[in-house]
Amino acid sequence: MNITFLMGWLQATGGHYTFYKYMDELVRVGHTVYLAMPNQQPIRWQMGLNKELLEGKYKISKCNGVVIPETEFLIAHDYSMAMTAYQFMDRTIPCYIAQQYEELFRLDGGYRVNARLPYFIPSINIIAGASWLKDFIERRFNRKCYFVAGGMSNIDCRHIPIDPKEKFLNPDKYNVLIYTRDDHPLYGLGDSYDVIDMVGDKVNWLGWGYPTKEPHPLIQFVGGRGVEDQIHNLFIKSHISFASHWFWGADCGTPERMSACMANISYSGFSSDTITNGLDGVLVSPRDVKAIAENITYMCEHRDETMRMAVLGRERAEYFTWDKCTERLITTLKQIKQDWRNNFSDIAEVAMGKVGGLFV
Repeated sequence: MNITFLMGWLQATGGHYTFYKYMDELVRVGHTVYLAMPNQQPIRWQMGLNKELLEGKYKISKCNGVVIPETEFLIAHDYSMAMTAYQFMDRTIPCYIAQQYEELFRLDGGYRVNARLPYFIPSINIIAGASWLKDFIERRFNRKCYFVAGGMSNIDCRHIPIDPKEKFLNPDKYNVLIYTRDDHPLYGLGDSYDVIDMVGDKVNWLGWGYPTKEPHPLIQFVGGRGVEDQIHNLFIKSHISFASHWFWGADCGTPERMSACMANISYSGFSSDTITNGLDGVLVSPRDVKAIAENITYMCEHRDETMRMAVLGRERAEYFTWDKCTERLITTLKQIKQDWRNNFSDIAEVAMGKVGGLFV
């Protein structure tokens, strides 16, 4: 297949890494892949090219507007690029990988209304990164939506040997990992702090993310994604993790933590594609901080059961490797191609007089 990914900008965050990983894997298995961006000439993708681009080592030729090469699929990264992809529907099949319902990102009305637009256009093939998002889109917009679960962003600890008995049965206290990003209410950092207050110093609290303020005094803060060696070490020494962001999009974080053999607690809906409740983790109702605190205490007191969940979680992480995720994306693109109908392809010929008579 010949596939072009349409992105408005480049950065080193989870949603962008999803596209970099898809592009890398598609190239690895023999597909032709391009990256297109506004006012930049399209780039023929090579594996790992995002590193050179982010470091400014790869020079991109400038152009005016959006230039799209001959391509079978045009896959947009966000709602604004989805609207751009729609403009090329007579040349290609426009798609939009919705990793989140973008209207949730901001409170200003103009942004929210614009972020809804792609879902009202049937010619934009929506691929949701989470099953809750697929159901939400189909219900709210009365339209078809596809689903491909995303994979781990850029933290994968499966290559690091871990002895589960040594990790879970020997320590005096468990280490509990929380995500300390605080620049959006949906990350639920205040809820995390409520959990810390309930559980107290029964455990050691470890944090990672992008805090803009001083973290809770019980948290030993480490850093963001830029310090990958530190993050790997942090993940490996953590026993329990919980996700407090209650209505986020594709769950790329839980598989990362599963790969490090952690027992994960998360919210139903958000992590239902990742965790099977009671088997390889625990799901609780959104914002039920009391249930999170109780489960942390339970896991500390029932170490054999916690170890079993963590081991099964590490096995579950295999489902979210990028080779498997890309296989699922390829299968979905083939289905989209089979379903695709451009009911407007004849209009230009009628308008130019190449085809006579009425058309309906």
